[in-house]
Amino acid sequence: MRTSLRPRLLALDVDGTLTWPGVGPDQDVIRALGGVAAQDVTVVVATGRGTYMTAEVTRQLPAGAYAVLNNGGIVRRVRDGHVLRARHMTHAAAAAVLGVYRDCGMAGVWVESPFAGERYLCDGAWWTHAPTRLYLSTKLPIIRPMPSTAIAAPPVEVFAFGDREAVAGAERRINDELGDAVSTVSWWSERLGAGGLESLPAGGTKGEGVAWLADELGIDAAEVVAVGDDRNDIEMLQWAGRGIAMSHAPPDVQAAADEVATIEGPPAVRQVMRDVWGL
Repeated sequence: MRTSLRPRLLALDVDGTLTWPGVGPDQDVIRALGGVAAQDVTVVVATGRGTYMTAEVTRQLPAGAYAVLNNGGIVRRVRDGHVLRARHMTHAAAAAVLGVYRDCGMAGVWVESPFAGERYLCDGAWWTHAPTRLYLSTKLPIIRPMPSTAIAAPPVEVFAFGDREAVAGAERRINDELGDAVSTVSWWSERLGAGGLESLPAGGTKGEGVAWLADELGIDAAEVVAVGDDRNDIEMLQWAGRGIAMSHAPPDVQAAADEVATIEGPPAVRQVMRDVWGL
């Protein structure tokens, strides 16, 4: 339900919301976020990206901003990078997920804990799988081969890419066999020409991460505006007092929101800030 309270927190998805596909943060939006923060509003970026790939965005945010990363797995304070919370999968669940990915012909990527470097531990010959190779090509400094899972640091998530059939089959198996220990989110990337499947700690979602942070800050859901465009934003849009889906979001994402933006991309975020905070 749309809130009538003056919002105290703005939660923004990154890809397709704060940024254009394949382009960095929209500078008009970045400048306006400074004005939002000056009105004692907490700015939060909430993304499936990890720390390394979010750095370009976070270094431009207002000093009091926060980042909810890895679809809720990690919550960081932007000012100093301090980890406020990290949720981990159990080794047993993560290893089982890796096995499902292998069975479905997908190259799994084990994302380490922030207390162990947040490296991407890659299972198998990922460079032979075109979508995985394309995705990881911008992350080479943090890529390492997967050692034995028994000695790897606990992951905040384990993800993989595949065609629609492989992703759907792997997600069904993981939910059927590990549903009590793992949460999943899947999506399609036009850039990669493949689907992505992320396995997270049980109950883990981007929305849960933002809700946890808001509670820590003493901010009620009714005082939150959230903007997003993909399936990993659904819980966040449903939880926020005012959830806004981008106009290019899939139908199920639009259905989860209180309203749908009438224009595409970062200009829609700029319009939200004008409507809500007069900027």
